[in-house]
Amino acid sequence: MLPPSFLRPSISHLSCPSLVRHSTVLSSTQATHEVRNQAKLQDDINLFDDNATLSGYVRSHSSPSSPNLPTVLTHLSSSGSTFGSSSMRENADSANMIKPALQTHDIYGNRVDRVVYNEAYHEIMKAGIESGVTSMPWDDHPVRCRETPHLHRASLIYMLNQLDPGPCCPIVMTFAATSTIAKHGPNQHKDSWMSKLTSRSYDSRDVEIGCKTGVTIGMSMTEKQSGSDVRTNTTKATKIEEDVYALVGHKWFTSAPNSDGFLTLAKVNGDDDKMSCFLVPRVLPDGSRNAGLQFQRLKDKMGDHSNASSEVEYRNAVGFLCGEVGRGVPTIIDMVHHTRLECGLGSAGAMDRAYRIAENHCSQRVAFGAPLADQPLMRHLLMDLELDNKASTLLAMRMAKSFDNPEEAAFGRVGVPVMKFFLCKKQPNFIYECMEIMGGNGYVESWPMARMFRASPLNSIWEGSGNVMALDVVRAFGKGKGHIFKALSDNLEGVEGKDGNVDKHWEITMDTIDKLTSEDSDPGLLAFYGRKITADLAVGLQAVEMIKAANECIVTEDEAGMFVSSRIGEGEDSEI
Repeated sequence: MLPPSFLRPSISHLSCPSLVRHSTVLSSTQATHEVRNQAKLQDDINLFDDNATLSGYVRSHSSPSSPNLPTVLTHLSSSGSTFGSSSMRENADSANMIKPALQTHDIYGNRVDRVVYNEAYHEIMKAGIESGVTSMPWDDHPVRCRETPHLHRASLIYMLNQLDPGPCCPIVMTFAATSTIAKHGPNQHKDSWMSKLTSRSYDSRDVEIGCKTGVTIGMSMTEKQSGSDVRTNTTKATKIEEDVYALVGHKWFTSAPNSDGFLTLAKVNGDDDKMSCFLVPRVLPDGSRNAGLQFQRLKDKMGDHSNASSEVEYRNAVGFLCGEVGRGVPTIIDMVHHTRLECGLGSAGAMDRAYRIAENHCSQRVAFGAPLADQPLMRHLLMDLELDNKASTLLAMRMAKSFDNPEEAAFGRVGVPVMKFFLCKKQPNFIYECMEIMGGNGYVESWPMARMFRASPLNSIWEGSGNVMALDVVRAFGKGKGHIFKALSDNLEGVEGKDGNVDKHWEITMDTIDKLTSEDSDPGLLAFYGRKITADLAVGLQAVEMIKAANECIVTEDEAGMFVSSRIGEGEDSEI
C-alpha cells in the first residue's frame, strides 16, 4: 500500500534531468508570440475641436456679434479636451466598475438613506457642473453668450455623454428641473435654490443647501402601477402649513438618490384629484434630515452602473409646493420637454463616440492583406455610419438651437419628440454595428463598446418610450396643426428647390398628415400611423439639416447628396 501522497517524495527538476533540459527550452519568461495588429484606443482627444460637424455647427450658428463668443468657444474647446482626456476616461472606467452602494442606516441603527459613490464619479460630476452644463441658460457667468446659451450647453452634454452617460443622468435632471424651479419654485425657498442651481459648483456633501456651494435635483415621478401614466399615481399630500405638505406614498424609479432635492407628483385631496408638483428636500431648512424620505433599494440596472437609481417610500416626507395645487403635470411639462431634448443629444453624442472608436479601429487593423478601412465593403459601411452620425448630430444641435428662439416654440414642440423617437431608437443598432466592426474586442467589457451598448436602450425608455413620443407628435398636430405646419415650412427656407427628393418627401409627408388630421378622418388612423409619421418627419428634418450644413461648408455637398438619395430618394434601397 502506497503512503499518502503528501508523504511521498515529489519529482523535482533536480531528480529529473530531462525536465531540466525542457524547462530551459520552455522558459516561463519566454514570449510565445508578438502582440501586434491590435488597434490602440486614442489616448487624448478633443471632443469639440476634433468633431468638425459639432464645432462647425456651433460656430456657424452662434451670434458673431456676441462679445463673449470667443471666450465661450475657447471654453467649449477646453471642455472637449477635458472630457476626452485619458484621465477622465479612467474615471469613467472606475466609476462603472465599482457600483454605488445604498446605506439605509448608520452603524448605530439610525436611518441615513444615502448612497456611497466611487470618487471617480464625483470627479466627472465636478467637471460637468463646473463647465456650466447644468446652468448655462440661466446663470450670469462670464463664460456665456446670452443669444445662444442652449446651443452652447447642448454641445457640452453631447460631449459629456461620450465620456460616461451615468453622471449625465443627475446633470440632465438638474438642468431640466432648473427651468421648472425658475418658473414655479416654492415661494419661500425659490431664490435660495436658484442661487445654488446656477452656481456652477459641485458640492456632494449631505447638508442643508444654505451650507452648500451648489446643489443637484433628481426626479421622482413614476410609481409601480403607473409608469408613464403619472395621472394614475396614488401618492397623497396633506397640507401642514402654507406651501408645505406631508407626502405619503412611493416611487418606483428615483434616479440619483443623493440629490439635494427631488421634484415629485402627489394628489392633495384624494384619489380623484389632479396631480400637484412638490420639491422634496433631502435635508430640511433647519438642517435636520427629511426623515420621511426613505430609500428602499437600488435598481440592478442593465447599464449606467456608475449612477444609482432607487425605489423610495414617502412616510410623511416634507415637500414644498411648486406651482398651483392640481397643476402638477403642467408645472413639470417644461422640465419634461428639456429632458427629452437631452435624451436626443445624449444619443447623438454616444453614436459619435461609437463611430470614432470603430473608425479608429479600422484605420489600424489589418485583415486579409489590407487595412480594414481600405476594404471596399468596410468602406461602404463606415461611409453609411458616418452619414447617419453627421445627420444625427446636426438634428440634435438644430433642436437645441430652437430653445434659444421663443419664436420657434411650435417647431420645438413637434421637433423634440420627433428627434427623441428617432435618434434614441437608432442608437442601439448604430452602436451594435460599431461593436461588430471591432469583432470580439467590441464584446469584451474591458473595451468601451460593450458598456456603451448596454447603456444604449435607456434614452428611448427614459422620459417617454417610442410610442409615447409618437403619440405626443400626433397630439401636437391635433392641437395646433396650423402653427406646426407653418413652423415646419419655415424650417425649409433656403432648402426648397435644392433637391427634388427632399421636396417630394416633405410634400408627401405633410399631405399625409393633413389628410389624417382632417375633420372627416378616423381619429384612430392618426395614432395608428403615428410611428411612421414620426420617422418620416425625422428623416426629413435630417435631410434638411444636411443640405443646410453643406451650404455652410460643415459637411460636403457629396455627403448631403448621398444622405438624401440613400434615405429618402429613389436610391433609398440601393447602394450609396
